[in-house]
Amino acid sequence: MLTFADSFGYKTGNVFLTSATAEARAQKEFAEAEIKKLTLAEKKGEVVPIEKLEKELSDIASTLSNKLYNLPNRVKMNIEISDEIESRLIYELEEILRELKMPETYQKHKKLNAS
Repeated sequence: MLTFADSFGYKTGNVFLTSATAEARAQKEFAEAEIKKLTLAEKKGEVVPIEKLEKELSDIASTLSNKLYNLPNRVKMNIEISDEIESRLIYELEEILRELKMPETYQKHKKLNAS
């Protein structure tokens, strides 16, 4: 036989389950709406997949690096410079490129810009 307490617990349990189900459904619908927003924003060109961004930044970095390494030769072709100056240019460019490869460089700038 079902007592009042059993009946009350059963009914409130169903309310809890119904509430939990509704909450889960709302979360699922929200997540689906967010995915649709992102998909639309990507089609409009408002957002870029991280993989594409990484590839483009890598290509830019390679091009920049190649052009910087070629700079001393280009200068030497147009202006008469000593081997000492050329060596120093090469050294400084290599130092700059080495710094640009270090994540600490960007963290330092990020902290400075946040201040």
